[in-house]
Amino acid sequence: MLKRYSFICAHPDDEVYVESFIRLTVQRGHDVELVSMTKGEYGTLNASLKGEKLGKIRVKEFQNAAESYGISKDKVKFLGMIDGQVTVQKAMKALRKYFQKRKPEIIFAPEYTLSVYVHPDHLNTGRAICLLLKNEFTSPRPRLFVFHSFKNNVFLRSTMHTKAFQAHQSQIQVIGFLFPLFWLYKLMNGFFCCRRFMFMEACRRVSFKKKIKITFLDRIFHAAASFGKLIFKAWSPGENKK
Repeated sequence: MLKRYSFICAHPDDEVYVESFIRLTVQRGHDVELVSMTKGEYGTLNASLKGEKLGKIRVKEFQNAAESYGISKDKVKFLGMIDGQVTVQKAMKALRKYFQKRKPEIIFAPEYTLSVYVHPDHLNTGRAICLLLKNEFTSPRPRLFVFHSFKNNVFLRSTMHTKAFQAHQSQIQVIGFLFPLFWLYKLMNGFFCCRRFMFMEACRRVSFKKKIKITFLDRIFHAAASFGKLIFKAWSPGENKK
């Protein structure tokens, strides 16, 4: 039975975390939308590009990435928020309208509590979606899967290189140094899932009824990932005003 999928990101390019899941749903004929809270206007080290100029570039890149998955441009949505200014309350307001119109049955969103990637826009997007589904969209409640988690329970075999990565050219100078860590993360997923060295994407299916068991190793991963907050401080509109 075909379903409505919404892959929701904080910024264009975040969808690469689950690109294999996106391809699989498209190949199976489901109704798939890619959604970004922002246009990623400040995700660059080049001060002359920050703002509307970069936003236009990243909109086009996101659309190109969508086409590489087999998704048309009209299925690429932006919810009007500003890069670096995604708060839980603002995100809930924007997402509430989107959910009421779209009525998604399955949602993929950024991990909001057990995350290996701690950009506040990602965390707040995930928190907003969790709160909405828990408190407002309960009958029926869409299924929620969160990505870039270190507490995964759903795995899918993946590859190292994709056209989607290549579509986000503006981000190579910004997060290119993270690619080896990204591939290591995929290898870790393969080892945890199959005890083999293979690339696998992973996500966590969220249960609103069961509590997550947090182990000592989970706490170590969380502490290590928290250092990422030092990297993402500069990615904000405030820097552009100096």
